[in-house]
Amino acid sequence: MPACLETFDLATSLLTTFTFLRDCARDFSPKSQFKMITRFITEVSTTFNPFLPRAKTARLFLSFLPPNARQTMKIDTKLLPRTSRDPSFIKLKFKDGKQMKLDAEKLGIKGVVEEVDRHSRILSRQEELNGN
Repeated sequence: MPACLETFDLATSLLTTFTFLRDCARDFSPKSQFKMITRFITEVSTTFNPFLPRAKTARLFLSFLPPNARQTMKIDTKLLPRTSRDPSFIKLKFKDGKQMKLDAEKLGIKGVVEEVDRHSRILSRQEELNGN
């Protein structure tokens, strides 16, 4: 086999491998796994120390908010100093007035998204029944 064909085969297999790995990484990224219903949230308040690994849930939650979130809801983020050991939490307020204070460290991102979606589905059903 000529050297140019061997190089072409190697480049093709590397490109195929790279494409496969890129697609796998996209499939397993946290954003692709969780779709959060944010339509009924009116206020979000988070408090966390960005330097601690325990704050990952609060940071991910903020990244799951849609790009137009600041136009549709009030967002307040309080960053704690590096030396702070205060727990991370997320406070939410919904259109029906319900308020939630979620412990971001204990629940994890999956638990927080489940809690938000649970109440959002209830509000969605009420909206459908009312015909709005």
